[in-house]
Amino acid sequence: MSEQDAVWPGRLRRILRGRLAYWGCAGLVESAELLLTELVTNALQHTGSHGFFHVRAELRGSLCRIEVNDGSAERPKLREATLSDESGRGLLLVDAISHSWGVSKDGATTWATLVSDEPAVEPDTDFVCERALSISPDANAAAAARVAARTQLAIMSWPGPHNVAVDVLYVLVRNAVEHGLAEGSAGRKLDVWLRINARGELLVDVQDHTCDFPRFEQAVRGELGRGLWGAQRLGAVLSWFPAGHGKTVRAILQPGPVDL
Repeated sequence: MSEQDAVWPGRLRRILRGRLAYWGCAGLVESAELLLTELVTNALQHTGSHGFFHVRAELRGSLCRIEVNDGSAERPKLREATLSDESGRGLLLVDAISHSWGVSKDGATTWATLVSDEPAVEPDTDFVCERALSISPDANAAAAARVAARTQLAIMSWPGPHNVAVDVLYVLVRNAVEHGLAEGSAGRKLDVWLRINARGELLVDVQDHTCDFPRFEQAVRGELGRGLWGAQRLGAVLSWFPAGHGKTVRAILQPGPVDL
């Protein structure tokens, strides 16, 4: 496996971790990451540096299914590894950890499932009110988002601290401009949403152009700067999850006294 290939398992684990958190299935993270690592490693061994593979994860009720398609017709086989073997235990681990696993008829896709003991938390999709902002990812993006958000929050009549919400949005947009612009994304705008759910909470969503957030936990703890850490100190509950061809960083703020 090349050095370039070797980064993929870790990158995909972070993306899967974000998706499971979004689904409310944090209890599956450890097992799901291990399954994904083994399936992706197996795919990389089949495709080599010249090939491609596709990964899919979905939640059906309490069942999480992970699929890796490497385009190869060579069906992976479960085999016993001896004590002296340095490899060959991947599918043994998959068999031991997963609820079920298998291979598609054409041999190209290997899949595995896990069952969550936690009831899946459906993400908010039914909003009382929402507004979309389209922000150009330039040096003025964060300031422009701040101005636009003040107007929109007033129109939406969110019953919460507007100044805090504007400051949190400023941090998220600035972070997206500095770290979330993928190569080749010139001309694409940042998608920003302000959404109020039935509980009166404000969801601030900023979608950028990269699908990974390698050091999210360290950023929130303030180890990489005071941006996301500062947003959390203002009362925002922060998370991220893959979305479209990038990712969404979300801040949730509770209703409270309005500070217009």
